Amino acid sequence: MKRKLSLSEWAALAEVVGTLGVIISLVFLVISINRSTAEAAAGASQDFFNSVLTVEMALASDAEWSAIVVAGRKADAHLSETDQFRYDAYIVSMIDNWDGMQSRFDDGLMKLESLEDYDAFFSEWAKRHVSPATWDRIKWQHYSKGTVLKLEKAIAPLQAVTD
Repeated sequence: MKRKLSLSEWAALAEVVGTLGVIISLVFLVISINRSTAEAAAGASQDFFNSVLTVEMALASDAEWSAIVVAGRKADAHLSETDQFRYDAYIVSMIDNWDGMQSRFDDGLMKLESLEDYDAFFSEWAKRHVSPATWDRIKWQHYSKGTVLKLEKAIAPLQAVTD
């Protein structure tokens, strides 16, 4: 014999179905947020790469600026005040990119693997472009502690040579 459900039983059943609907909606929301976060992190990493590429391509396409950077890389560089300013501006823009990546990582918006790849690139770049004298001229600018430590570690062998 079939038994009819009472109104309170229907209400309880509806509450269970509604709760399941809310749980399923929350699962899809979490999946969507995770996907959006991953896409945003990938986009930010690409933006930083594009920033570095833009600086490097601008440098490569300007013979005068390229000559300044080539001369500025040398430990005994004797640049004019204007050329020294231009060289330092190049160094600062690249370190700003490195510092921006460190900040993105610190904010949880970049994976450690990505940061390590960029750190390797910028450490090698710093060894080639940032002499101890250059660092002394520009380090007054505010960089994160992580970036400063990594940069100083990268140029430490250069410091030992000049001491």
